[in-house]
Amino acid sequence: PTTVSMSNALCIALVDDRVKSAFDIETVVGLPLIGIIPEIKRLAEEEKAQVVINSADPQVAEAFLALHSGLRLKDASRGAKVFLVTSTTPGEGKSFVSANLALGFAAHGERTIIVDCDLRKPAVHRLFGIGNEAGVIDYCKVPGTPGLDNLIVVGRHPGLDILPAGGRARNPTLILNSGRFEMLIAELRNRYDRVFIDTPPIGAVSDAMIALPLVDGSLFTILFNRVRRKAGRL
Repeated sequence: PTTVSMSNALCIALVDDRVKSAFDIETVVGLPLIGIIPEIKRLAEEEKAQVVINSADPQVAEAFLALHSGLRLKDASRGAKVFLVTSTTPGEGKSFVSANLALGFAAHGERTIIVDCDLRKPAVHRLFGIGNEAGVIDYCKVPGTPGLDNLIVVGRHPGLDILPAGGRARNPTLILNSGRFEMLIAELRNRYDRVFIDTPPIGAVSDAMIALPLVDGSLFTILFNRVRRKAGRL
């Protein structure tokens, strides 16, 4: 019986290659771990996205405040203005992280905007309870109309502006590769202290890689015990 038990355990260890610890994150993914956010299971999507200011889960809110402080103090991120946020696969919480980090920086007095560049499956508008009729896609389509001021949603939270995706794009890579998208990021860089760009999962499509040269830093979210080690390697 002992031999059978050991054989079964070894078999499971070899098959189950999911990222399960902070050690896995740094060794397999190859990036420094800058924060761990507890998973929330019993809140509505909009409540989760604003937990850093609504006190719905003090433990998670505190984790985001610690992450915010770390980003402000680390040499690599202290002076960064434009952050790209992505993940390996859908459902790992990249938009949840984007929203709460943007709210955290805004709450500390920095002019902040969150931009939904997941033009395939936009989520930012849902997280903040706003419309998605116009946004990034419209700005990149036609020069001059509509102007950026007509697309940015203001007043939802103090210090935080929101630029929705503006629907779903049939050709997102073409939009993100355009000169208009480059102009958009440059203009937002001039207007704001911090810009958070929510992009599609990097393991599914190339959109995040297209936007990467335009940002100062990238934040890679990964869900423990879900992503395979092979998929998590960058």
